[in-house]
Amino acid sequence: MREQVDRLGLAEYVAMLARLMETDPPIAADAPVMVQFVRIGLMPGRPFDFVGLPAQVQRGLTAAHCAGLERIMARTVTAG
Repeated sequence: MREQVDRLGLAEYVAMLARLMETDPPIAADAPVMVQFVRIGLMPGRPFDFVGLPAQVQRGLTAAHCAGLERIMARTVTAG
């Protein structure tokens, strides 16, 4: 599974997240991040249009994606 996720581009990853949130809905504790998701059009079960986002939002999501991957990989290395 990890290899499949690693091969996904950002747009595909976020689209998959939207599909998965339909069958496994966010919990109440996720409300703050869901507000942010809705602002960019990311909602459970709805298609996500990364290309339709303003360029500035695309750049921000891309930067956050890269930074997140770096943090995950750094923890993987230190965790053994």
